[in-house]
Amino acid sequence: MKHFHNTDTQFALMQYSHRFREHFDFSQYRRRPDPDGLLSSVVHLMGLTYTATAIQKVVQELFTSSKGARDEATKVLIVITDGEKSRDPLSYSDVIPEAERAGIIRYAIGVRSGCVEN
Repeated sequence: MKHFHNTDTQFALMQYSHRFREHFDFSQYRRRPDPDGLLSSVVHLMGLTYTATAIQKVVQELFTSSKGARDEATKVLIVITDGEKSRDPLSYSDVIPEAERAGIIRYAIGVRSGCVEN
């Protein structure tokens, strides 16, 4: 985030497990573009991995004009996950079309040893 400080790039952060926590939205980032301050309260959420539901929540609740998302901006969603969706009531086929209709480019990053095979 610090590398984009003097650009028009905006950030928002929603964390998920089987619970969801919005840490900051695009408007809050624009008012206070201080990554260290904005990220200081982030701690690991333990629990199940509701990746599909998290994608839907971000599309419906975070990438909105009321949260500061700009209609004309390129929208990128980076999902950081342990790589294993567990007991999520939604499937990817439920939510990916919605993200595509919203024009959101998606990337997933797996962050556990089980995500890398030798």
